[in-house]
Formats: sequence, C-alpha cells, structure tokens
Amino acid sequence: RLGSTVNTMMSTTAQDVRSGVWEQRVSANARFMRRVDFAELLLYWIPFAEAASAATAAEAVRTCGHGLGPEDVLHFKPSASHLEPGFLVTRDKSRNAIVCIVRSTQSIADVMTDLTVETEPFLGDYGHRGIIAAAVQLADHSVIPEIMRKFVRDGTEFVVVGHSLGAAVGMALAMYLKTKTSVPQKISCIAFCPPPFVGRRLALRNADPSLISVVNGFDLVSRLSVASLERLIAELEDRQNQASVYRSMLEPYVGRDIAVGIESSLPSFWSLVGYAAQPTRTESATRGASWTTLESLGSAIQAASYALNVPSGLAAGADRQTPLATNAAGLNSSRELRIPGQLYHVYRSGPNAPVRILADISCDAFADLEISQEMLSDHFTSVLRNSLENFIATAASHRHEEQLIVD
Repeated sequence: RLGSTVNTMMSTTAQDVRSGVWEQRVSANARFMRRVDFAELLLYWIPFAEAASAATAAEAVRTCGHGLGPEDVLHFKPSASHLEPGFLVTRDKSRNAIVCIVRSTQSIADVMTDLTVETEPFLGDYGHRGIIAAAVQLADHSVIPEIMRKFVRDGTEFVVVGHSLGAAVGMALAMYLKTKTSVPQKISCIAFCPPPFVGRRLALRNADPSLISVVNGFDLVSRLSVASLERLIAELEDRQNQASVYRSMLEPYVGRDIAVGIESSLPSFWSLVGYAAQPTRTESATRGASWTTLESLGSAIQAASYALNVPSGLAAGADRQTPLATNAAGLNSSRELRIPGQLYHVYRSGPNAPVRILADISCDAFADLEISQEMLSDHFTSVLRNSLENFIATAASHRHEEQLIVD
C-alpha cells in the first residue's frame, strides 16, 4: 500500500514535468542564469567538496586537483565525533585562497549530528541545533581561528565548501564567521545540496551573493526538515493510515522495539534515511554514484535508535517513546527551516531537455518534499557535475549555431 501511494505521487510529478507544469511553478518569480562562467565556477569547487571524504591528506589534495599538493594542506581531520564534523583546510594558490572543506555524512557520529533536529537561537533567529553546534565548534574551538589570523590578510580569501551536511555546516560557519571578523568581505561559501537549517527570517536576511547555495533537481536533502516530513506524512495518512504499515514493514529488519519507536517518531527515521543514503566515498567511486540501500543502513539504525526516539536534551533513562518534536528544555524541532544564501537551482525540465539554472529563487521554493524517482540520485555530486557539464556543452553548441547563422 505504501509503495502504491508513493508510486502514484512519483507518477504525478513525472507527468507535471512532461507537461511543463512543474517548470512553470519552480521558475515563477525566478531568473534563468545563462552565464557559463558561473557553471564553470561550480565545477571548479565540486572536487573540493568531495575531498573532505578522503581517508588521507594525500588523497584529499589529489581529489581537489587544480595543482594542489600535500604541502598545501594546513589541517586535516578525517574523522568525526558528535557535533564535530571532519574537515580539511588547504591553500589554493591559484585563487589566493584558504579553503575550508566540511565533510558530508560519512559516519554514525555525522548521523547523530543530522538527527539533533531541535532548533536553537542563531544570529537573531534560529537554526538546526546539530548543524549550528557543529559550525560554532569549528569557529570557536578548532584550528580555524588561528588559520584565519595567520593567512586571511593581504587579499587572501577564506572560502568554505561543502556538500550535504558539510554544505549546511559550512554555510553556518561562514555566516557565523562574518559576524566575528573585521573582514567579512573576505569570507565566502559554496554549499552544494545543503539541507534547510535556519529560520525563514534569517534565510531571507542572508541572501548574500558571497554565500552560494546550489540545489540540484528534486534533491530530497535540500527539502528535508521535520516540518516538511510532517506535511508529507500527513498527506500519506490522508490517503491511508500508513504508520502501522511502516511498523509492519520494518519490524522484521530492526526488531519490534525500534519499529515501535520509529512508528512514534517517523520524521527522525526519514531524516536518517535521507541524510545517510549517499554514495560510498571511495577513491574509485568519487566520481560515480554508489547506492546505499535501506538494508545497509541496518547498523546505523541500530546504533542511532536511541537518538531516533530521545532528543539530545533529555537525560539518560528518559522515556524512549517521547516524541522527538520537543524536549525537556522546550526546544522545538518542528519549526520551519530554510536554506540561506544566494540560491541557485540546477535542473532538467524533462529526460532529454537541456539543463537550466535558476537564480533569484525564494528560500520558500524548497519548503516541501517532492516525490520523484530522482529525489535521491539528484543529491550526488556526480549527478550535479554531469548537469553542469551538460549546461556548458549546450551553451557552447548554441554559440556555435548562432555563429553559423551570422556567417
């Protein structure tokens, strides 16, 4: 029954794409970007976003490319702990920049950061507690302040790059550092496929051209928040009572206790699936998509089962069936979250249609989940790279055709 319902929603989305209805909706009040140099800029930074997932510093700089060598690495933290992501800081001499790259979800510790979904105050508004805490940790309690004092001067830029969880933590880091430094104009961020993580007021206030957020197609993660999940679940439950279906489907795989917990905390479960279903980051798969199936997440579900049902603010031994929406400190996880920065949307308006890039997009454009067959694959950097390369090739073809007409 669940499969039939979701398949119907996917079919509706596909029909809307074919008929042009979907493109009319997403492009309303936005502007089509035709600058090839902007697409080339994004392609330049994608390997950097992938590099933070490397196992060694040498592998990381090889992934970055662009002539970087081991001597350019200023700091490399390949592992993560709860609310402390892995990250890499390197020099990019060709751009006279110090580049801080924050790692995406790669471990149980990262999943736990993802699942710390309560909100807390941030820059005059509020934000996702796990992401904000990770960004503040990097800004105040890592090597980053020392590196900035030493290198960010005499025209040197400080560029933060990340993908997925790393994109959100990186964007929050850049926003936070801009309020703490005397040279905010030297700080910029390129965030690939970030999840929404701040309140709407802060997102609207931070449509800063130096803070770039890129959403690809139907990417699930860029639309994923407790509020959007609650709306999706409500829509499913309007069609039929799905909570018991989830439970019966999951019980054989994860056990009755966890299945019951998931039934009472569905948004947290889908947060785990949405953030963790990313390609495995090995050197051979860096430029390809390697699917992580639901079955392979079994160990992560087991290890994160406590977090699925108990907010981080609750004391140990508290009732495991307490809904994740609130905790003892009164923090609220159901608030609306948005993506800050200057938003760009890369997408195709059909299977064989050219790639388009939308600019000047409202943060509200990604407030709701869209059920599509591409909602997971569109999150992969390899898919985004292919789309940008297609955009550049199409633009070059059009220029050639225009020149032939002139000749």
